[in-house]
Amino acid sequence: MSINSWRMSTEVEEGLCEMLAYFWLCYQLNQNESVTGGFWKALGWTDRDRRTRELYMHLMEMEQSRDQVYGANFRLAYDTFLRSRMKLKDFLQYAERTGDLPHIPGARIIQ
Repeated sequence: MSINSWRMSTEVEEGLCEMLAYFWLCYQLNQNESVTGGFWKALGWTDRDRRTRELYMHLMEMEQSRDQVYGANFRLAYDTFLRSRMKLKDFLQYAERTGDLPHIPGARIIQ
């Protein structure tokens, strides 16, 4: 996904992209779609078990990443979104309009 036409810093853009990816992973976890995998079946794990583990691992990696672009900017965008109490559509429209995240008191990079 590219939102370069929104004229925002790389930090804001990557933070928003990572936040949207995080939401997608959460959605996938809730849907817990089936995938194929003979290796996992041989271990006695169902496709559903394997998929759930994969999704949790991706979510944990995102939450704990020390990378400045993909970790810190994700956490800042996510924390700002949660504190803003805005609908996602409104939050993204604000970013598109201003090129920045809303200025929310207390929003910070979660370490």
